[in-house]
Amino acid sequence: MMSKSNSPNHRYGESEENRHSSSGWSKRTRFFGIILTTLSALTFSLNALTLKLLNHLHPFNLGVWTFLLMTGFSALWTVRRKCKTNLETGNSIALLPSVDKNKTIALLWLRAFLGVCALTLFFYAMKFMDVADALLIDSTSPIFVHIFAYGFLQEKCAISQVFATVLAIAGIGFVARPPLLTGDTQYNADVLIGCVLAFGCMLCITLSLIVLKFLETVPQDVVTLVLGIWGTVQCLVLSLLLGVLQFPTHFEDICKIVGTAVLFFVGQTLLTVALKHEDAGPVGLLRTTEVLFAFVWQFVFLNVVPNIYSILGAVLIMSGVIITLVRKWMDTSGGGNTSIN
Repeated sequence: MMSKSNSPNHRYGESEENRHSSSGWSKRTRFFGIILTTLSALTFSLNALTLKLLNHLHPFNLGVWTFLLMTGFSALWTVRRKCKTNLETGNSIALLPSVDKNKTIALLWLRAFLGVCALTLFFYAMKFMDVADALLIDSTSPIFVHIFAYGFLQEKCAISQVFATVLAIAGIGFVARPPLLTGDTQYNADVLIGCVLAFGCMLCITLSLIVLKFLETVPQDVVTLVLGIWGTVQCLVLSLLLGVLQFPTHFEDICKIVGTAVLFFVGQTLLTVALKHEDAGPVGLLRTTEVLFAFVWQFVFLNVVPNIYSILGAVLIMSGVIITLVRKWMDTSGGGNTSIN
């Protein structure tokens, strides 16, 4: 089992608990963090809706322009941060920490690869299933992060975590709508394909979050910049190989593509700032509202009414996610230690 002193948080920076105890945040500041988290969930749900409205475009072609814009936004943010620091302190800041720089670079590219795969799989999933159902499956990533951390990082795995995993898998089963539940003679091929793609997206997100545990000292704008560069190159090469690269000609599509990049960048920024003002536990819990927003958007804009299987799947998955995040919050606060060693 990995000791606390050897955990990634302690290896690469001050722990979250220490940061919180030393900062002395006021109630007003914490309320600000809750607002930012809710806005982040709202932004990400709108981003998913925009992707659904662009499902007539090939995912790799869509990825080229989306990641290219993300690269531009991140580059501007990085330059702004460096210039601001130079003006305030007179000293230039390094983009990467000086310790284990080669390892950090390798992890940055690995995180970028996983992030691009996750977004590409999500683009594909949007072609086969509803927005809320895809987000439901993706939202199980906090549960599987703990399972992967138990297997690869030797972190503790609570019994409640096993129960949460069972709930999540059962919820995904309801979203997949197997014939055993629906009474049909065979699977709905589109729903099944969409579930597999969304599940693959979730696994990539999970692995990406594991890698991010080792990149805590790297600024968010640098992580997003590397993601944008890798995504642009990867999608460009694949688009050229498949012959699907096209410049969007319709003004409406251009606006949606720009909106997708802006919403993703803004959502990431809001979430990053929110984590500076609030504990990870409440932030994780509030992020589950992203699924609720998605149900509303698809009803308002796409006239999609959630069926009973999506609702039951949402209840099971959200229950598992909430159990996971509450357990993590309790562990951070020093409560509870029933675990599988």
